[in-house]
Amino acid sequence: MSAAQQPNPVSILDGKYALLRQLGSGEGGTVYEAENLSVGKKVAVKLMNAEAFAEAGAQERFVTEARAAARISHANVVDIHDLGVSKQGVPYLVMELLRGETLEELIDTRGPLSAGFACELFMQVLAGLSAAHAQGIVHCDLKPGNVLVTHPRPDRPLVKVVDFGVARSVRVTPQRAASATAYVSPEQVTGEPVDFRSDVYQACAMLFTMLAGTAPFEGEAQEVMKLVAKGRAKDLQALAPDLPSELVEIVKDGMALLPQARIQSAEELAERLRPFLGAALFGSLAPQGFGASGEALPVIVAPTSRLDRTSGISQSQLQHSVIPVNMPRVARVRDSLLMSPRIPRAPSTPKLKMGQDFMPMPGDPDYERLQESRSSQTHTPRRPHRLRRDLVPAVVATGVGFALGVVLAWSAGLL
Repeated sequence: MSAAQQPNPVSILDGKYALLRQLGSGEGGTVYEAENLSVGKKVAVKLMNAEAFAEAGAQERFVTEARAAARISHANVVDIHDLGVSKQGVPYLVMELLRGETLEELIDTRGPLSAGFACELFMQVLAGLSAAHAQGIVHCDLKPGNVLVTHPRPDRPLVKVVDFGVARSVRVTPQRAASATAYVSPEQVTGEPVDFRSDVYQACAMLFTMLAGTAPFEGEAQEVMKLVAKGRAKDLQALAPDLPSELVEIVKDGMALLPQARIQSAEELAERLRPFLGAALFGSLAPQGFGASGEALPVIVAPTSRLDRTSGISQSQLQHSVIPVNMPRVARVRDSLLMSPRIPRAPSTPKLKMGQDFMPMPGDPDYERLQESRSSQTHTPRRPHRLRRDLVPAVVATGVGFALGVVLAWSAGLL
C-alpha cells in the first residue's frame, strides 16, 4: 500500500474512537467530534498538543489531573468519559459532546450582556466551580473560551465549564500555572501558590468581560502581566455606566490584588450576586431562529460564613491533600430548582383549590397542614350486618325443597 493510501493514523484512536471532524483548536489541543466504536455513541475527543508533554513526567501529570477532573459530577461541568495516551504519545480526553457556543463567541456576537442575563449565566458557572472546589480541584484557567453555553431548551441555556484538563489540586506549583492571559490571577503572574481564591479572581475577571464586552486587561503578554500584578484593571463603571454601583463593587472585590482581601469562595460570590437575579428573561439568550419566553430560573445558594478579610491562609494549609483542611468551607452551591423546577398554578385557572384540584409545593402556606392531613390514618366505620331481603325467597325455597324430599323418601321406604 502506497503512502498516499495509508489511513490517517489518528482517524481511529486506540482502536476505540473514530475521529469524524474537527470542532476547534487552541493552545491546549484540538477537539474532534468522534464516535465510540463500542457503543456507537458520539463523543468529543481532545488531543493535547504533543509539544506540551515532551518533558519527563508530563504525561503522568496529565493523567493525574484528568482523573481529578473526572471526579467532578455536576450539571454545569463537562463530563469526562475516558482518557489515555495514544500510540504516538499524544494524551487525549474523551468528553460528552456538547452543542452550543462559547461565552467568548456569545460576547463577540452580541456585545455586553445585561446585568440580569450575565448573572443568570454566571451563577451556573459558580455552581460548577463550587462542585470542583468541593473536590479540592482548582481550575486555574477560567476564561470565556472555557465556558460553553448549550441550549437543551430554547429558553433555558445550560452552562458547562470545560477544559478541566488543566485543573490542579490545591498542591499546585507556580511553574504549572496557566500562561499569561487577561484572566490570570496576580498570584499566577508573580509565581505564588494558588488556591480557590485564584478561581474567584478569574471568575470575576470573566464577569467583567460579560458586563463590559471587553477584557479587564488588554495589550501584549508582558504588558498584561504587569497590569495584572499591579491590579490596574479597566474601570468597569466607565465602560458600562448603567450598571448598578453595587454590582461593580462586587466585581472589584472579587478581583482584589491580595487573595486575603478578595471574596473568599464561589459560595460567597454567589450569595452577593443574588439580588441581581430574577430580573431577566432567558428568552433573549436562545439560539437565533427560536422564539422564547419565560421567567429566569433562579439558583438557590447555600449560606456560607465569610472569612475575615484580614486573615490569611498559611502555606501549610495550601500544601494539604486533595480535600482541603482548614480552608474556607466549600459547600456545593445548591441548584435544586435547576433540577426540579417549580411549576406555579396557571393564571387562567383561578378557581382551582389547593389540596383538591392540585397539590401544594414545599414552601406554600398550607403545605405542612395538607401533608399532615394526607398522612393521617383514615377511619372507616363498620357497617352492621343485615340480612338482605332479596335472600329470603331463596332460603324459603331451599327449606321447602328439603322437607319435600324427606317426605318422598320416607313414603318410598328409603328412610
